[in-house]
Amino acid sequence: MNYIDDAQLRRSIQKQLNRVELGQKLSEAVFFARKGQLHVGTPTEMRQAMNCKTLLKNAIILWNYLFLSDYYHDLKSKAEKKIVLESIANGSVISWRHLYPVSTKWTIWGY
Repeated sequence: MNYIDDAQLRRSIQKQLNRVELGQKLSEAVFFARKGQLHVGTPTEMRQAMNCKTLLKNAIILWNYLFLSDYYHDLKSKAEKKIVLESIANGSVISWRHLYPVSTKWTIWGY
């Protein structure tokens, strides 16, 4: 009932769901070969592939945090800093389109 009655709670939950969805889309972008599916391999090899995907995702998110931190600290105006902080707080650092062109057709290993 709290969910139905509390608009702020609904917005908060929706924001978290959006972040989860962005994380899934990042996974798809990082692990694109064979449509993101492992068709063969031992359980150990499959875990290694999933761990590599997680490492890449975390590296992208860390780079985004570092970039935003540098950008924020280079700002001179308090007003600009306030706007950037609000944008970061209301947005997400799970972004990857700046890392490679969206229109790129990946043809690695013939997949």
